[in-house]
Amino acid sequence: MHAAVIGLFGLIAATPAQAQQAASFDLSCDIETSVKLNDRAETKNERTIRMSIDTASMKWCTHPCKPVQTIAEISPTILILWGDALQPGHARTFTIDRVSGSYFLLSITPAGSITAKGRCTPAPFTGTGVRTLF
Repeated sequence: MHAAVIGLFGLIAATPAQAQQAASFDLSCDIETSVKLNDRAETKNERTIRMSIDTASMKWCTHPCKPVQTIAEISPTILILWGDALQPGHARTFTIDRVSGSYFLLSITPAGSITAKGRCTPAPFTGTGVRTLF
C-alpha cells in the first residue's frame, strides 16, 4: 500500500526504486458519469474503472487499454490527460488530482455533453497487457 501511495503522489524525496515505481501505476476510480444530449433527458451511471498511467512515457489508458493515449501534461499535483479541443465547437478536459485523487472529465460537443466525477485510489501497475505500447 505504501509503495502504491508513492506511485500516485510522486513524493519528491523518493529513492530511485520509488521514483521508477512512481512513473508507472494503476488507478482504481469510482466515478459517476452524466450524459446530456441536446434533445434527450440526462442519463447517469456509476461504475468503477481501472486506469494504467506511465508518466515516464507520457502514456495512459482505461482498461482494457484500447486505445493507449498520450498524457497532455504532468505536474507534481495534477495529471492532465486531455486538455484540448478535438475540432471547432468541441472542448474536453480530463484531470486527476494527484493529492486528493479527484477525477474530473468534461467533454462538450454540439450534440451535448459528458461529465464524470469521482475519486481514484492507487493500485499496482498492470500495464496494457499483451498490447504493451509503453
